[in-house]
Amino acid sequence: GFVLLMLLLMGGQVQGQALRKFDAQGFITSGRLTISGKAFGDPNNAAEVAQIASHEAGHLLGASHADGDGVLMSPTVNGGSPTITQCDIDAVVAANLASGKSIQDMGPKKEDWVQLLDRQIKSTKSLIAGNVIRVDTYGNLITNIPHQEFENVLKLNKTSSFEISLGREKVTQIHNSYHNVEPGECFCLFNSLGMLEVGINSGSASNLLGLTFDSPINIHFNF
Repeated sequence: GFVLLMLLLMGGQVQGQALRKFDAQGFITSGRLTISGKAFGDPNNAAEVAQIASHEAGHLLGASHADGDGVLMSPTVNGGSPTITQCDIDAVVAANLASGKSIQDMGPKKEDWVQLLDRQIKSTKSLIAGNVIRVDTYGNLITNIPHQEFENVLKLNKTSSFEISLGREKVTQIHNSYHNVEPGECFCLFNSLGMLEVGINSGSASNLLGLTFDSPINIHFNF
């Protein structure tokens, strides 16, 4: 296939345009990029022409406009970026996958990848040491401490006494709901996935406790 690039001296109200032709299997056979040397009454300089050309090439590959600024596929020249960002790459890959193409067609196979393992809890008779693995939009802290492990250590100690260390805050009970505490107070509960969750009623636990992703959360027994 081929791509025809056309530069117009006057572009009216259009900075650029991308047109594509497809074969019976849905693959692009050819394309035409039209770039305006002048649009909306103002001439485009060389850098802007290059940015528009790259932007329209993105459309040619199947990318649509981005929602925000700072990326190549921004809908405006002033708000866009002259270089390809990771967001732009992801958009092209997503568009191609949505069209039914195989992920193997997106590029060469990467052999030197590194597998990152999730944080694992450390559990003894006197301590369960875990971490915050996610902070939700309300500032609640979701940990990697499962309900079953908590119950196992309680049974091992034959006690219902424990203390949850949350930075400078200490909690000595598990709540059924955040409604169990007054506004501004800290609560600990096991969520629908069975993981320990920490929050503050009508507040952000992350901000008020100074905890974020990977912060330590410890449960002490026989303290």
